[in-house]
Amino acid sequence: MDVGLLVPHAPPMLLLDKLVEKRKGFSRTTSLIAGERLIGDCAEFYIELVAQTMAAAQEYEALEDGKPVRDGMLVGIDSFSFYELNPIPGKILEIEAALEMEFGPVKIIQGKVMFNDLVYAEGKIKVWEND
Repeated sequence: MDVGLLVPHAPPMLLLDKLVEKRKGFSRTTSLIAGERLIGDCAEFYIELVAQTMAAAQEYEALEDGKPVRDGMLVGIDSFSFYELNPIPGKILEIEAALEMEFGPVKIIQGKVMFNDLVYAEGKIKVWEND
């Protein structure tokens, strides 16, 4: 599914293309690397990819359940590691996000950014969702 239909972001802040897999507590998206999409340095870009991946999954679930779209935001970054900070334009990255823990409106997400199974970055983020 086109991620633009799921998240409130618009270009150039919309960094994802497709939601390609969604199951309970897990989602996978794709993002075509393009210069106009890179925000700040690649560390920030990778973190935002993970956050948008989870947002797309949450909104997909809301649509399936007939519930309204929820507001949310990235509120914390934990133990993120970066292995490749110079992605080559034209590559399509795969991003995975898995729900690790949920406490009220706060969720801890384990995320990974990859190209052809080579991990570019991985770590945990905290997001807050408004009910």
